[in-house]
Amino acid sequence: MSNECIQLAIAVGTWFTGIAALIASCVSLWIATRKKSHKIDVKAYTGFYSDTFGYIRCSKSSPSRRSSHLEEILEIIVKNRGEIPFVIHSLEIRFKKLNKKITLNVFPQHNQQRDSFNKRIAPGENTIYFYSFSTLILTQELYELFLYAIHTKKKISIYAITGFENKNKVKMPIDFIDYVKNLNSSTIPN
Repeated sequence: MSNECIQLAIAVGTWFTGIAALIASCVSLWIATRKKSHKIDVKAYTGFYSDTFGYIRCSKSSPSRRSSHLEEILEIIVKNRGEIPFVIHSLEIRFKKLNKKITLNVFPQHNQQRDSFNKRIAPGENTIYFYSFSTLILTQELYELFLYAIHTKKKISIYAITGFENKNKVKMPIDFIDYVKNLNSSTIPN
């Protein structure tokens, strides 16, 4: 190989490494300055609680699974799928086009460990909230609100309030809707 070919190869290699270094520094600046994403996943499930087995999640709605000695439970899971941590301030049940909402409180049930609000949730972590169906409909007014929304086909959604502007919601599970439809209004306190 001649001396000229070697010098040409060195020059091309130097240019290539210079361009690669420039691209690498641009990419690193872009990664450092980009806005980190807020991805919040909210899911709702229904299940039962028994003193013997604890919480049992249902895979499908089935009237044959309903039993008077098992307490029906609404399970709400909030997962951080983003790149930065966030704090859940509250959970709300909202009725679309009715401008009504119910803020859910955290309370212990069945001596199980419960997550609380204003807890920092790191990326990849989740937190779980459990609510007894009967505690969601404590008054005749709430029962009538749920019933009106169901019969007029208004959407009922569960929202996780985090302080970010993106919509963190999930539809109310059909098992809860069926529970409200089949509830006897005379058993609900005024």
